[in-house]
Amino acid sequence: YLGNEVFVENNMPGLIKEKKITTLNNSHYLLFELPLNYRYNGVEEVLFELGCKRYTPVLAHPERYGFIKEDPRRIERIIDKGAVLQCNLESFLGKYGKHAKKTAILLLKHHMITFIGSDIHHDTNKFYDDIETVKKLMRKYISEKEIEDLFVNNAKRILNKEEISLADYKPIKKSLLSKWR
Repeated sequence: YLGNEVFVENNMPGLIKEKKITTLNNSHYLLFELPLNYRYNGVEEVLFELGCKRYTPVLAHPERYGFIKEDPRRIERIIDKGAVLQCNLESFLGKYGKHAKKTAILLLKHHMITFIGSDIHHDTNKFYDDIETVKKLMRKYISEKEIEDLFVNNAKRILNKEEISLADYKPIKKSLLSKWR
Protein backbone atom coordinates (compact mmCIF):
# COMPACT_ATOMS: atom_id res chain seq x y z
CA TYR A 1 0.00 0.00 0.00
CA LEU A 2 1.31 3.40 -0.93
CA GLY A 3 2.40 5.80 1.76
CA ASN A 4 5.47 7.50 3.09
CA GLU A 5 6.87 9.32 6.09
CA VAL A 6 7.04 13.04 5.30
CA PHE A 7 9.46 15.43 6.97
CA VAL A 8 7.39 18.28 8.42
CA GLU A 9 6.74 21.09 5.99
CA ASN A 10 4.65 24.23 6.37
CA ASN A 11 2.57 23.49 3.27
CA MET A 12 1.85 19.78 3.56
CA PRO A 13 -1.78 20.04 2.33
CA GLY A 14 -0.54 21.84 -0.78
CA LEU A 15 2.11 19.21 -1.38
CA ILE A 16 -0.55 16.49 -1.11
CA LYS A 17 -2.73 18.34 -3.62
CA GLU A 18 0.25 18.67 -5.99
CA LYS A 19 0.97 14.93 -5.51
CA LYS A 20 4.48 15.66 -4.24
CA ILE A 21 3.77 13.68 -1.06
CA THR A 22 1.26 10.93 -0.36
CA THR A 23 -1.08 10.05 2.43
CA LEU A 24 -1.28 6.48 3.75
CA ASN A 25 -3.13 4.38 1.14
CA ASN A 26 -4.66 7.58 -0.28
CA SER A 27 -6.61 8.00 2.97
CA HIS A 28 -6.88 11.15 5.06
CA TYR A 29 -4.01 9.95 7.32
CA LEU A 30 -0.63 11.59 6.75
CA LEU A 31 2.48 10.12 8.39
CA PHE A 32 5.02 12.84 9.19
CA GLU A 33 8.09 13.36 11.30
CA LEU A 34 9.69 16.28 13.10
CA PRO A 35 13.38 17.11 13.55
CA LEU A 36 14.84 14.75 16.15
CA ASN A 37 17.15 17.17 17.93
CA TYR A 38 15.40 20.51 17.95
CA ARG A 39 11.90 21.75 18.51
CA TYR A 40 9.94 22.66 15.39
CA ASN A 41 8.05 25.75 16.51
CA GLY A 42 5.43 25.66 13.75
CA VAL A 43 4.01 22.22 14.51
CA GLU A 44 0.70 23.50 15.93
CA GLU A 45 0.07 25.62 12.83
CA VAL A 46 0.84 22.65 10.58
CA LEU A 47 -1.58 20.46 12.57
CA PHE A 48 -4.26 23.16 12.35
CA GLU A 49 -3.80 23.47 8.59
CA LEU A 50 -3.97 19.71 8.09
CA GLY A 51 -7.10 19.52 10.25
CA CYS A 52 -8.76 22.29 8.23
CA LYS A 53 -8.21 20.20 5.10
CA ARG A 54 -9.62 17.14 6.92
CA TYR A 55 -6.33 15.25 7.17
CA THR A 56 -5.39 13.31 10.28
CA PRO A 57 -1.70 13.80 11.05
CA VAL A 58 0.15 10.68 12.23
CA LEU A 59 3.25 11.72 14.14
CA ALA A 60 6.07 9.22 13.65
CA HIS A 61 8.21 8.15 16.62
CA PRO A 62 7.33 10.89 19.15
CA GLU A 63 9.33 9.02 21.81
CA ARG A 64 12.55 9.90 19.94
CA TYR A 65 12.15 13.70 19.84
CA GLY A 66 14.38 15.57 22.27
CA PHE A 67 11.71 18.11 23.24
CA ILE A 68 9.23 15.30 24.07
CA LYS A 69 11.77 13.27 26.07
CA GLU A 70 12.63 16.46 27.98
CA ASP A 71 8.97 17.17 28.82
CA PRO A 72 6.54 14.42 27.72
CA ARG A 73 3.55 16.61 28.58
CA ARG A 74 4.26 18.52 25.35
CA ILE A 75 2.77 15.62 23.40
CA GLU A 76 -0.65 16.42 24.86
CA ARG A 77 -0.87 19.68 22.86
CA ILE A 78 0.01 17.77 19.70
CA ILE A 79 -2.68 15.15 20.37
CA ASP A 80 -5.19 17.86 21.30
CA LYS A 81 -4.52 19.51 17.91
CA GLY A 82 -5.66 16.33 16.14
CA ALA A 83 -2.53 14.21 15.70
CA VAL A 84 -2.32 10.51 16.44
CA LEU A 85 0.95 8.80 17.39
CA GLN A 86 2.97 5.98 15.87
CA CYS A 87 5.77 4.71 18.11
CA ASN A 88 8.60 2.55 16.85
CA LEU A 89 8.57 -1.05 18.02
CA GLU A 90 12.31 -1.03 18.65
CA SER A 91 12.03 1.98 20.97
CA PHE A 92 10.44 -0.38 23.49
CA LEU A 93 13.58 -2.50 23.30
CA GLY A 94 15.95 0.41 23.88
CA LYS A 95 17.36 0.57 20.33
CA TYR A 96 17.11 4.37 20.35
CA GLY A 97 18.38 4.75 23.90
CA LYS A 98 16.99 4.48 27.42
CA HIS A 99 15.22 7.87 27.29
CA ALA A 100 13.30 6.94 24.13
CA LYS A 101 12.35 3.62 25.76
CA LYS A 102 11.11 5.34 28.94
CA THR A 103 9.15 7.86 26.88
CA ALA A 104 7.57 5.14 24.71
CA ILE A 105 6.45 3.23 27.81
CA LEU A 106 5.13 6.44 29.37
CA LEU A 107 3.08 7.22 26.23
CA LEU A 108 1.82 3.63 26.21
CA LYS A 109 0.77 3.72 29.87
CA HIS A 110 -1.15 6.94 29.18
CA HIS A 111 -3.00 5.47 26.18
CA MET A 112 -1.53 8.01 23.77
CA ILE A 113 -0.23 5.67 21.06
CA THR A 114 -2.39 4.70 18.06
CA PHE A 115 0.06 2.59 16.00
CA ILE A 116 3.27 0.62 16.34
CA GLY A 117 5.58 1.15 13.37
CA SER A 118 8.71 -0.51 12.11
CA ASP A 119 10.76 2.46 10.86
CA ILE A 120 12.31 -0.09 8.50
CA HIS A 121 14.51 1.55 5.88
CA HIS A 122 16.07 -1.63 4.46
CA ASP A 123 15.21 -5.30 4.13
CA THR A 124 17.74 -6.65 6.65
CA ASN A 125 15.86 -5.39 9.71
CA LYS A 126 14.76 -8.01 12.27
CA PHE A 127 11.56 -6.11 13.18
CA TYR A 128 9.24 -9.11 13.04
CA ASP A 129 11.46 -11.16 15.37
CA ASP A 130 10.83 -8.64 18.16
CA ILE A 131 7.04 -8.30 18.02
CA GLU A 132 6.23 -10.94 20.66
CA THR A 133 8.88 -9.56 23.03
CA VAL A 134 7.36 -6.08 22.82
CA LYS A 135 3.80 -7.38 23.19
CA LYS A 136 4.85 -9.17 26.37
CA LEU A 137 6.25 -5.90 27.76
CA MET A 138 3.07 -4.04 26.76
CA ARG A 139 0.84 -6.52 28.60
CA LYS A 140 2.16 -5.02 31.85
CA TYR A 141 0.49 -1.72 30.98
CA ILE A 142 -2.41 -2.17 28.54
CA SER A 143 -5.06 -4.73 27.58
CA GLU A 144 -4.80 -7.38 24.89
CA LYS A 145 -7.43 -5.52 22.85
CA GLU A 146 -5.37 -2.33 22.95
CA ILE A 147 -2.28 -4.25 21.82
CA GLU A 148 -4.25 -5.72 18.91
CA ASP A 149 -5.43 -2.21 17.97
CA LEU A 150 -1.84 -0.89 18.00
CA PHE A 151 -0.41 -3.72 15.89
CA VAL A 152 -3.29 -4.67 13.59
CA ASN A 153 -6.74 -3.09 13.85
CA ASN A 154 -5.88 0.60 13.53
CA ALA A 155 -3.67 -0.05 10.48
CA LYS A 156 -6.52 -2.04 8.90
CA ARG A 157 -8.81 0.90 9.53
CA ILE A 158 -6.48 3.14 7.52
CA LEU A 159 -6.32 0.61 4.67
CA ASN A 160 -10.13 0.47 4.67
CA LYS A 161 -10.32 4.28 4.90
CA GLU A 162 -12.26 4.04 8.17
CA GLU A 163 -12.16 6.32 11.17
CA ILE A 164 -10.13 5.30 14.18
CA SER A 165 -11.94 5.85 17.45
CA LEU A 166 -9.44 6.88 20.06
CA ALA A 167 -9.67 6.32 23.77
CA ASP A 168 -9.15 9.29 26.01
CA TYR A 169 -5.58 9.55 27.11
CA LYS A 170 -4.51 10.08 30.72
CA PRO A 171 -2.57 13.32 31.25
CA ILE A 172 1.08 12.92 32.16
CA LYS A 173 2.14 14.27 35.54
CA LYS A 174 5.40 14.90 37.31
CA SER A 175 5.93 13.38 40.73
CA LEU A 176 7.39 15.17 43.73
CA LEU A 177 10.68 13.46 42.88
CA SER A 178 10.57 14.99 39.36
CA LYS A 179 9.78 11.69 37.66
CA TRP A 180 7.21 11.45 34.89
CA ARG A 181 4.19 9.34 35.73
